[in-house]
Amino acid sequence: MERNFPCPCGSGRKFKKCHGAAVPPEAAMLPHVVRASVLRAESVLQRDRRITQAIVDWADRRLTPEWMNAAYDAWGLGTDDELPLEDSDLFTAWAVYHFAASDGEGCVAAQWLAAQQARHRARTDADTVALVEAHRASTLSIWEITDAEPGVGLSVRDKRGAHPDDDDAYVYDAGASHDLSAGSGVLAYVMSLDDVSVFAGLHEALLTRPELDEVLNTLSVSDTLPDIRRHWLAAAERYYDRTDPAAC
Repeated sequence: MERNFPCPCGSGRKFKKCHGAAVPPEAAMLPHVVRASVLRAESVLQRDRRITQAIVDWADRRLTPEWMNAAYDAWGLGTDDELPLEDSDLFTAWAVYHFAASDGEGCVAAQWLAAQQARHRARTDADTVALVEAHRASTLSIWEITDAEPGVGLSVRDKRGAHPDDDDAYVYDAGASHDLSAGSGVLAYVMSLDDVSVFAGLHEALLTRPELDEVLNTLSVSDTLPDIRRHWLAAAERYYDRTDPAAC
């Protein structure tokens, strides 16, 4: 199964982001502490997929599809436009955990969590609360890959100064560690939970220099994610034009 093809389970996600995201054979050879972190990260990602889908299903029932239409509009998509596949992972994280269609109502995830807490009170699952809060606190930035450990994760550097502690982080992502290499840049949320950091929304198009530097020099601190995404896609087109032999 090609890692970038749709997963055969029918989830709509790429294979590498769904059933292909299982902990790889390389993990069996890792030191115990590292292997435990890899497994913990995979548990976080599985919880993320489960809870995010539950929130989307709830929003479709309670808020009607208008909430998604509003997110599409804010993302810059027209009424008849389809969400590009390379946008889907980053868009979902943004639309569910960070986009508020109306002032005062909060994002869809906050509304869903409030409804769960009102219904279950003290019985609300602590892991669920922790994941929603971690998503809400996740750092959106342009991250440069400084090192990759296949089957384990990636050392990344925040190129926009958005990371709350310092410019460097380690992201556990067995799948991305095979697909990304040092020097490339990604547009993503990085979420910290259970003593590991993971990508919590990753744009599939990557950049290298000089296009990566062009985007960084173009952006301002006030740009929202939809603004950044437009610059990112324009730079990605220039990147693929430059690197595609058929375009020469």
